[in-house]
Order: sequence, then structure tokens, then C-alpha cells
Amino acid sequence: MIRFRSTTKVADLVKALADIDKKVARKALRQAVNQATAPILKDAKAKVPTDTKSLKKALGKKVKSYRSGIVIVGVVGVRKDKKGKPEKHKRKVGEKKSGEAKYRNPVHYAHLVEFGTRKHAIGKGDRLKRKDRKQKRIQTGRKHPGAKKQPFMRPALDKNRRQIPATMIKVLSAALATAKKR
Repeated sequence: MIRFRSTTKVADLVKALADIDKKVARKALRQAVNQATAPILKDAKAKVPTDTKSLKKALGKKVKSYRSGIVIVGVVGVRKDKKGKPEKHKRKVGEKKSGEAKYRNPVHYAHLVEFGTRKHAIGKGDRLKRKDRKQKRIQTGRKHPGAKKQPFMRPALDKNRRQIPATMIKVLSAALATAKKR
């Protein structure tokens, strides 16, 4: 999780809006966070590997607010429904022996694409085992060579990190100007 410390200008604007009306400040902050996360999502979708396009379709953004105060959080990543299950973005990859369809769910493998995997044992009964703590790990059975990392979320965030406060200042100052007119 990455937290951005509010710059003094953003904090001053939020405080000024909250002094006028808390409801207006909350709505303006939601709009500011929504607009600030939009370029991150756009760049993440542009950088994600598109073998099947299911991971690209599953990417989305969400703005969450808490009642305890003026705390608004923007989340960019793989979308899930309220129960934590994927929405319509899973991809059919085959059938089970019982005749049911097998699906691949982007929620379960997005982090593996982002960070990659190391060499590991695969197959039934295969495992990593150690003979001694001083010796290296020894794999038995079939081995997967690992997957190279293909980062798409972190580069998108790094690219847009500097324009987030500017976007928020623009939206919040416009909301402050309209709130003062009322």
C-alpha cells in the first residue's frame, strides 16, 4: 500500500472546504481522488501483458470513503465483487472431469504477473526439500523454470506520481470556488 502525504496546499484546500461544508468537502475529495487515479489506471491497462486480455479487462479503480472523517482512498487494481470473488473477468480454460467448466481468475494471478515467480517444483507429490540447513534447497520432481516479472502497476504509479497532487489541487480549488459562490 502506498500512501501519499498531503501537500500543504491540498491540506489547506480540504480544510477550507470542510469549514464551509463537510458534505461538499467530502464530495469534492471523492472527485479529486477519482480524477487522480484515472491516469494510473489508463497507464496500467496500457502496460499489462495481453495474452488473453482477461487481466486487462479486470483492472479497475474504486474510490472508498470512511465515515470517521474526511478520509478518501483511491484503489487501482484487479476488480472483485463485494464477496471477494471475481466479477465477469474470469476466463474459461477447460473442463473438469465432472464436466464443470474451469476458469482462470485474474484476481489470483495478477501479482504473479507483476512480480514474477522463481523456479519451483510442480505436479502431484513434488516438493522442495532440504537435506541440511547449510546446504541449498533441493527440488524433486518436475520443475517450472519460473516466470519473468512484467510490472504494470508500479510503473503506472511512478509515471503519474507527480501529477496526483496537481490534479487534486485543481479539482479542490474549483470546488472551493463554487462553494464560496453559494
